[in-house]
Amino acid sequence: MRLTITIFVSMLFGFAPTESKAFEMLCPQDYYLNCNAEIWDLSAFGQAHYKVNYVTYSAGLAHVNYHLNSCNTGYITRTWTVEDQYWGIHSCTQYIYVAGGNFKYSDIHWPLDHLEISGCAVDASPDALPAGYKRPSWNYVSCSQIASSYRDQVFNFGPDCKKILRQWTVIDWCTYKAGGSKGIFYFTQTIKVGRNEPPILSCAKEVVVKSIKCDSSSVKMPPISLEGQGCDGDYTVIHNSPFDTLVTGSASGTYPVGITEVRYSVQYGCGSEVACVTKVKVVQPGPVPYCLADLNVVLMPQDTDLNGTVDNGMVEVWAKDVNIGSYHPCNDRMLLFSFSSDVNDNVRVFTCDEVGYNTVQMWVTDYLGNQSYCLVNINVQNNAANIPNCAPDIGARNVVYGNIEDENHEAVTEVIITAKDRLPLYEYVTDIVETVEYITIDSFYNSQGTLLYIYDTETSLDTVVVDSFARINVHHLYADETGRFESNEIPIGRNYEFTAFKTDNMAGINNADLTLLANYVFGGNAFQNPYTYIAADINEDKIIDEEDFYLLKDLINDEEDEWPKERQWLFYNMDGMEAMSDIPIEDDMSEMVEVPELYGTGNKVQFMGIMKGNLTKYEAQSSISNDQEIDYRSKNTTTEAKVFPNPFSSNVQIRNTQDLRMSAELYALTGKKVRQVTIEPNGETDIDTKDLPNGTYMYRLLIGGEEVESGKILKAK
Repeated sequence: MRLTITIFVSMLFGFAPTESKAFEMLCPQDYYLNCNAEIWDLSAFGQAHYKVNYVTYSAGLAHVNYHLNSCNTGYITRTWTVEDQYWGIHSCTQYIYVAGGNFKYSDIHWPLDHLEISGCAVDASPDALPAGYKRPSWNYVSCSQIASSYRDQVFNFGPDCKKILRQWTVIDWCTYKAGGSKGIFYFTQTIKVGRNEPPILSCAKEVVVKSIKCDSSSVKMPPISLEGQGCDGDYTVIHNSPFDTLVTGSASGTYPVGITEVRYSVQYGCGSEVACVTKVKVVQPGPVPYCLADLNVVLMPQDTDLNGTVDNGMVEVWAKDVNIGSYHPCNDRMLLFSFSSDVNDNVRVFTCDEVGYNTVQMWVTDYLGNQSYCLVNINVQNNAANIPNCAPDIGARNVVYGNIEDENHEAVTEVIITAKDRLPLYEYVTDIVETVEYITIDSFYNSQGTLLYIYDTETSLDTVVVDSFARINVHHLYADETGRFESNEIPIGRNYEFTAFKTDNMAGINNADLTLLANYVFGGNAFQNPYTYIAADINEDKIIDEEDFYLLKDLINDEEDEWPKERQWLFYNMDGMEAMSDIPIEDDMSEMVEVPELYGTGNKVQFMGIMKGNLTKYEAQSSISNDQEIDYRSKNTTTEAKVFPNPFSSNVQIRNTQDLRMSAELYALTGKKVRQVTIEPNGETDIDTKDLPNGTYMYRLLIGGEEVESGKILKAK
């Protein structure tokens, strides 16, 4: 904006010449600048002039006014004032506008979004958050004044969870106008605070109740286990059982016959959940078995090879033939009879192998698959047939039998065989509950007009489960002096895991075994027998190394009295040993024999026992003695000297077999040289190492400054 003011003054006693030209003021143009422009020298934006009679004159210095704020924005005025020859006053003003900086949304670095914090009394203020989540930052933009603030909205979703919506506001004070949208920016950060550590919820996998009624049974659920606390105290366990008639919260109640899955759950944190499921199985009363206690059967002669001579005998017995009145208390449907839980196992063939008494089970199965059984002693006789060589296999008559042998199929004695049921057996404590129901049979009004009722009562007795407990079904069998074991006392129809154990015995283990192990660990000698690898892995970590050597040494010297994993003997499933490789510690060999469903007789279980530490049992010993000098040098070196003994306890002896002077150097595994000696031609010297710690050392033998031999030696007291 340019402003020019011209004042004409007429003299009272005269007039300006009519031919004179008007006075003209010339002002410089207005300017629009950025705040970064240099405004210290305003002359750069022009000067005012005036004209009189076509002659241009400078208007002189301007009067300057600065209308700038703290952001250095606003405007500046430059005003020039000139008096003409008639005392008229003329002025003009130049405006210089200074605009603010260009701060944008993209100049802001907002904190990271979607932060999850674990804990209860957690400080969620910006400065307490992890790096990157704290406060916004921004790029420097000149002529801008930037500041930030925030406001939290907190939403609680239970004692263990809350969500915070943190709205950040960044403002450029130089460009923001109240009520407007310019110069103000927003961002919302989401922060979730919750206790993320889950509680530990445990419940019984299965509860089995044998009902005395045909449709349902009262079930007292076993207690659940809950470890951990929420931010406000204990967690609450809920379940989905519709049969919680006792209103105890434990899901105990009256359950129908069949399988009901009860799901227990605990909510924690922000919508997380832990749960476990108990399968409640109410078994309808099963069939009631009645069978013969004893049955005598006679073998019929057989000529199996058709050579005209009797060589065996045979008799068939059907399961239904030993039934004498089994029934079902809930229905009269047909029952199936078998010799095991397999309903198709309904006939048994007895031969000479079973001559004598054989205990079998007669199983009764109803249409729902419920089963029960009773025992029958079948006496197989070889009478009139007079079959020659008709003798029984004693072991095959037992429910479980087997052998414990070593790798040479020789008996291993004093072995304990443990048969452990893979699922616990639940036993239940019941009580009889009496229920009295009043039934209205009539009513009448007495003389006072009161309605009276006549009742009858009906009393029922129900068996209620008041307690239950799990019993681990474990049986221990013992191998005799021949390595054999057998038993008829193990409950059938269950899944078993068989393992074997034998107490420690250091007899036969000595320094010869330690020498063999040292040859392998420090000398690189391979074992000749696969079983030696098993015997040498003292700590059973599938690696034969220095740790095994020191463990065996401590056991031999009575510095350690307990074998790793508290056992010296390893027993493997005999059936899997045929596939054993040359280095069996790398194989996945099973130390357990699994019998998925134990039934009938003749379940054979066999183990092979390997004794740890007894390496000499498997390796040839003709060339090794306890005081032998063992060469542990690298296979790439030549024989220039003897370094012995190895292992050593205090001194190492080196014998120079050459006609030249030799230098010997001893190094720790860190590379530090710990000893250096000189050995005369065909001479011998001792290196004192009493102050050196136990461990492996490297030695170098040099002649004329060149290495002729190197190797490892072991210090072990």
